[in-house]
Amino acid sequence: MNSKHQYKGVQNSTWVLHKDKGSKFIARVFSANNSEEVKEKLLQSKAEYPDATHWCWAAITNFPNTELKSNDNGEPNGTAGLPILRQLQSAEVNNSILVVVRYFGGTKLGTRGLIDAYGAAALLALQNCTFSFITLQIRAMLECTLEKENLLYAIANKLGLEIVNTNYNLLCAEMTVQLAKSKERDLLFILEQYYEVKCKWL
Repeated sequence: MNSKHQYKGVQNSTWVLHKDKGSKFIARVFSANNSEEVKEKLLQSKAEYPDATHWCWAAITNFPNTELKSNDNGEPNGTAGLPILRQLQSAEVNNSILVVVRYFGGTKLGTRGLIDAYGAAALLALQNCTFSFITLQIRAMLECTLEKENLLYAIANKLGLEIVNTNYNLLCAEMTVQLAKSKERDLLFILEQYYEVKCKWL
């Protein structure tokens, strides 16, 4: 189950094929944290299947502030994007886009048929995907005078923070650190003891 600081995300995926009355439905799940990454994965899908009839998709992004989006891409309203989205929700997957590419086979499937076909293709993609639980990460910039630079390293070592980079100028030393969102309170607590160190969340 997803928690406040951890979500189920895509680790590895592949394109899968579902056929229905001559039409081909090719589906894949991609990792996508935000709208920009959704666009990138959609463009990638179109580049791989440029001659397809439709590129329908659904996405759940911006964990923990969940944003839901879906697109029928020319199919009748509600027959493609929503069935795909329902499968993503059922699998409890976050920060991902599921694309279903359709090649029309000459036989119309009707509303119910399209809903079933897109849903089946989406489910197949999820079944052929591996997931991992991803811990939400945040960044902060710690700052102090040059004489107190050792305090920055002391804080990073105590909490096991990842040091992204350090920067020095004539007045102060700055250290950008990355940490699990769940450690935010621990950092705030220790900063109360190291009052010489200022913190800015990035």
